[in-house]
Amino acid sequence: MNCARTIAAAALAALLAAGGAWAGAEDATIYEIQQGTYSQYTWVTVDSVIVTGVTADAFWVIEPAGGAYGGIYVARGENPYVSRGDLVTVSGYYTESSGLSNITATSGVGGIVNVLDNDQTLPAASAVAVDDVNTGSATAEQWEGCLVTLDDLACTAVNASDWRVVEVDGDAPLTDTLFVDDLMTYNWPSLGDTLVELTGLMHYLSGNFRLEPRDNYDVLVADTEAPAQITDLAASSGEYNGTVDLDWTAVGDDGTTGTASAYVVRWHTSPITGANWASANDVDDEPAPQSSGSSESWTVTGLPEGQTLYFAVRAEDEALLQGPVSNSPSAYVTDTQPTLVIHCINVGQGDCTLIVAGTGQSFLFDAGNNGVGSAEVVPYLDSIGINTLTYMGASHYDADHIGGLDEVFNSALITLTDSCYDRGWSYSTVTYDNYVAAIGSQRATAYDGLVLDLGGGVTMTCVGVNGNGQLSPPYDETYAENDLSVNWVVEVGNFQFYVGGDTPGYSSCYPYHDIETSIAQDVGNIEVVRANHHGSYCNTNQNLLNWMDPQAVIISVGDGNPYGHPKQDMINRVVSSGAYIYQTEGGTGGSPPMGMGEVCGDVVIRTNGLCTYTIQDSTYLVDDATGVELAGTAPPVRFGLLGNAPNPFNPVTEILFELPRAGEATLAIHDVSGRLVAVLSRGPRDAGTFRETWDGRDDSGRPVASGVYFARLRTAERSDTRKMVLVR
Repeated sequence: MNCARTIAAAALAALLAAGGAWAGAEDATIYEIQQGTYSQYTWVTVDSVIVTGVTADAFWVIEPAGGAYGGIYVARGENPYVSRGDLVTVSGYYTESSGLSNITATSGVGGIVNVLDNDQTLPAASAVAVDDVNTGSATAEQWEGCLVTLDDLACTAVNASDWRVVEVDGDAPLTDTLFVDDLMTYNWPSLGDTLVELTGLMHYLSGNFRLEPRDNYDVLVADTEAPAQITDLAASSGEYNGTVDLDWTAVGDDGTTGTASAYVVRWHTSPITGANWASANDVDDEPAPQSSGSSESWTVTGLPEGQTLYFAVRAEDEALLQGPVSNSPSAYVTDTQPTLVIHCINVGQGDCTLIVAGTGQSFLFDAGNNGVGSAEVVPYLDSIGINTLTYMGASHYDADHIGGLDEVFNSALITLTDSCYDRGWSYSTVTYDNYVAAIGSQRATAYDGLVLDLGGGVTMTCVGVNGNGQLSPPYDETYAENDLSVNWVVEVGNFQFYVGGDTPGYSSCYPYHDIETSIAQDVGNIEVVRANHHGSYCNTNQNLLNWMDPQAVIISVGDGNPYGHPKQDMINRVVSSGAYIYQTEGGTGGSPPMGMGEVCGDVVIRTNGLCTYTIQDSTYLVDDATGVELAGTAPPVRFGLLGNAPNPFNPVTEILFELPRAGEATLAIHDVSGRLVAVLSRGPRDAGTFRETWDGRDDSGRPVASGVYFARLRTAERSDTRKMVLVR
């Protein structure tokens, strides 16, 4: 591209010496370039444009809104350190050459560049869609300098420095050839290839209209090869009721080459073949494919229990071409293990806990603040197939705990079949009045020692209410409402979970009393504790941690809360006890050190109560399992990414991850569209904690643009993903 370089430095110098039009009276701040509107050599400043291409001595920008004449060529001699996707302001002398808008400078070394924000993404490939480019007429000229997208093209020639395409949709003569220049590094098509889509910046050079793609993804060649058949699918009974574990080897998107785009998994009561594939039952939320030859493992949930089912899988590519139906193994769907699933639902600065037994019986304890019941809790229940609740309950009468309960109760999607348990007595707020009016005759009073049997071995025991004997009646506004919270222990087999609303733990925190210590002494060892009062300093005291000795602590907290929750002192107590922290949101207070906690939204716990339980993707051993060391004497058995620091980062960050057992492991970086950017490590690993560093470069050593990226850890059994932000 030489169009902007036709303006010689000598000519510019002569113009300045003669007092021509330059910065001064004709200064112009431009929000949209219109060809032919500005005089040659008018000094212009173009605000908020996006860099779409970078060459050795120039770069292109385009207005985010698109439109005719949106593309501007900025000639420069020195690299201003801009990258594709940067949002910039450019200044310089406006010129036109061969109908193309340019910005240059008096010295001939380039315009002035002010980088506004380097956290922008590249404009969509369809910023300007062009139905037809007739290269022999003015039809193409109107798109000079713009980002355009064409389809239905055929490659007619491949040369050393460019290649050529013609339209094949019948709108233009086959003699109308469009040259495609090498602006960025990309894969060229082969002679005769059909191009599904071609995107780039249009310009005119040496009597030819040319299109310049920005990267590989602007050249989309038609895909005619489907993924290969998966031939080694294996199925086995899962750990939990209604589950089956599947294992297979990944195939590619083109036969056994590359990486497929998706999997389609189905089950049937008889072996699945191509003949009955359409009538088999679809499975949701299949895992994203790994590269060809990788080991894939996945647990299918929600299956009909107590029968033998057959499974099959097909790989699918980006063109929606599916490979042949795999072999069809069978497995018995587990139905005999006692199971328990606990959902700590993210309701911001509030509390909401859903307990679901393998029998289907359930207990919803608190439902967040006013409005949250309808906006968050009911949709969550509906998304996991819960339309009937056996029990509901209120920890106490503060709005951030009971505000949403009446909304859940009144929802047309939810039915309460039994009772809603609270601490009794009364309170004087509108939120309380709404709650009582909604629940009506189904309201019941919890008492110390009350046991609710959810079936399948799952029980809930009330272990304290109205101060747990540390306070005297009447239990009304005489005391802080937190003091009166209802406390529950959920149990199945060897597993226990504690939740206690806002129960306080320090009498020094006026007006609260230490209720936690008496409850902890009565309860003893607990696997998982839901921290009281959103991580306040006055709760989850040292006595509770010593007596309950949890392996994990869950903090329900809201971003932007005005209380500074969770408090760093409370976090330090938990970390010192050896427990790992899961937070629903980041909050406004402290944070655990790397490797000792994470923010993960809704927190889900699953267990059969025998030996293990999982929180998110991490596996723990229950304390009372035969032959298992107790918490505090050995770290929990975990898998996954523990985060990266710093985050956001520029340009280097350290990624921490943990493997519970030895085996092959891969740590890779992907962009927001899922494309592979870099592989940081691949190969055998011992069990343990590891660190890898990423310097913000792809596998070719080129710096990548600012934006959101994902670290992905994969083993033969599972995978984990964490978001990172690169800010240059």
